[in-house]
Amino acid sequence: MRSLKLIAAAALATVAIAAPASAVTFATFSAIGNGNNFRLNNSGNSGLRTTDVTFVTNTSGTTLAPVDVRFSFTQPGLGLSSFVNNVTASLSITGSAPKGSPVTPIGGSPTGPRTQPNLGGTFTFLSTAPITVQGQLFRTTTFAAGSNLLTATFSSATIAGTGGGNSATFAGTTVTYTSDFLDFENGSNSFTTTLANLTPGLAVTTNAALRAFRARIGGSFNAQYVPVASNAVPEPATWALLLTGFGLVGVAMRRRKTVVAA
Repeated sequence: MRSLKLIAAAALATVAIAAPASAVTFATFSAIGNGNNFRLNNSGNSGLRTTDVTFVTNTSGTTLAPVDVRFSFTQPGLGLSSFVNNVTASLSITGSAPKGSPVTPIGGSPTGPRTQPNLGGTFTFLSTAPITVQGQLFRTTTFAAGSNLLTATFSSATIAGTGGGNSATFAGTTVTYTSDFLDFENGSNSFTTTLANLTPGLAVTTNAALRAFRARIGGSFNAQYVPVASNAVPEPATWALLLTGFGLVGVAMRRRKTVVAA
């Protein structure tokens, strides 16, 4: 079944969803309401610390607590956006920067640019209710509550803004994805989020890391190659389309061999 799924997905991609040269946004999320849902903690100057900063989802405390957000799939072609559009998802974010990862630049104007480097961690979005997806290009499937909408594992991310500012950008370009809903190819992936309503404003403390703050987070996830629905095993009505796709693949391969031989 797995090989059939991959063959089907390859044919569909050939016919309708050619892989783009640049990344495409396939998922977005936003906060529910105006309250803060993200917390950055500063570990202080203790010689025993192993991290300078940690960060979690939390509406009021300092430890990890999942928060509800609005989540959508937006990738073209396979139609998941019709079924996963502004659904309520449970979001958990957790991560840290290792000890000795100072904000850059050091010194300068108190209102100048500030970047906290070397952040690593995960975003995990879980469904909070059953989701049924159906369409010509994939089998009807119901995903139970608690299914993995998206997990993004990242490293070398940054939080960047200006000193005293009440917003910042949290972004990274070293990201891997998993999902119960989508299959991903290896490629150049990234995420971009906005931290709004920073309280207090962005600042650096005596251990050269960002001062603790609360914020409201929302943003998007990008992939170099358009992901395909994980249940992309076609219904009988689409086999003609698949056969056309196989034919196009064969023609393209023969032409490539001819060009190389010449």
